[in-house]
Amino acid sequence: MIIDAHTHLGFNEVCNATAKELIDSMKKAGIDKALVFAAEMNDLPTERLLQEIAPYQDKLYAIGSVSPLLGKLPSLKKVEEWLAKKIIYGLKF
Repeated sequence: MIIDAHTHLGFNEVCNATAKELIDSMKKAGIDKALVFAAEMNDLPTERLLQEIAPYQDKLYAIGSVSPLLGKLPSLKKVEEWLAKKIIYGLKF
């Protein structure tokens, strides 16, 4: 099994790629699963990342993003819930 440990999606000039595009490129490269990092600079906060990868939960695993410098922060309670329920698999600060 091949796992890409650091991928990004996005919806702006910094990064413009959808989950479907990532899945397609993974198939071509023989990659089975990937960790996908949320990033405010890509216009992809954690909540939006979770929506984008929802159809691919068997292949794409969310890494949430928490930055006091960028955008609105999710509540600590929400982050704890995401981690406990394995909705996200890690955090990038």
